[in-house]
Amino acid sequence: MPANFQTELYTKEYEAQCEILSQAHSIFNGLIDDKGTRTGEEAYFNQSHSWDMTFGRARNSDTQYLDPQYTRRRITPEIATAAVPLDKIDTVRSLVNPQSVIARNGYYAAGRAKDKIIWNGMFGTAYTGKGGTTAVNFSTDQIVDVQVGGSAADTGLNITKLLKAIQMLEDQNIDVTDPMNELSLIYAPQQKNDLMSIANLQSFDYMGGKALVTGRFDGLLGIPNIRRSTMVPYCNAAETGADVDLDGVNAAWGANGNANDIAGNSNRAVILMCRSAVSWASWANLRVETAELPEKNYLWQLWLEFQGGAARMEETKLVLIECNEE
Repeated sequence: MPANFQTELYTKEYEAQCEILSQAHSIFNGLIDDKGTRTGEEAYFNQSHSWDMTFGRARNSDTQYLDPQYTRRRITPEIATAAVPLDKIDTVRSLVNPQSVIARNGYYAAGRAKDKIIWNGMFGTAYTGKGGTTAVNFSTDQIVDVQVGGSAADTGLNITKLLKAIQMLEDQNIDVTDPMNELSLIYAPQQKNDLMSIANLQSFDYMGGKALVTGRFDGLLGIPNIRRSTMVPYCNAAETGADVDLDGVNAAWGANGNANDIAGNSNRAVILMCRSAVSWASWANLRVETAELPEKNYLWQLWLEFQGGAARMEETKLVLIECNEE
């Protein structure tokens, strides 16, 4: 046998398929208030504040009218777009035809883009007033400090923090049994480890052993929806909210939607919220087009776009829980 037979003629097998690598995807579906499809440059949503009855009306007295307070919130749409080309020169030189994988990746990317808009609406500036010009910042009164439950030291997610966050909502007379106020907790992977390490949550006496078996905490402390996401942002340097941006200037999210610790404080902005705390409105649903472009020598192109916006509707219906990850 020739000496170079092994090095030159042994067959190499190449996979003709292309696999999707791990990546973040949308987690807010079903957790926030969807206002449906809108038209126009902006959308405004009217709000009616609470009012109370009076006592001690005298006989034959004049009617005493109340003056209820009304406000409105503004949602402005963002446009998210992506276009991915695939030239026939490339496809004929490879066994791999990634068209279907590119399309599936597009759906994941669209989900992450929607979530970025929602995170931005949650922690960014909200706008109220008749013309939607009055700025309302995220309230620092809605923050559970990173040292809660940690004996004056920065600590991760713990039961004391969760109880404090729930109390902050209940102190505002929020009826969490109302379906529109259904609670959701969104944390990052480290916070799941924090909870799994709590002895009480490992005990059959407290949890029936379910957390250790399933790795899920849905129903913990009456919170029906508990979800994990690597997109949970980090707290900003001032610890008055979270670093979120859509233009990429601060790079709040990196590749695959993973959050970046811009401030370097290792504090994750875990959120406990009511369903009605944040609203989403769609101006144009996700549109996906594939086409061969004659002006580009019939290059194959995937094109995706949607238009939508989100806004924080009521400050007291969401709580930021600072969780240290060091």
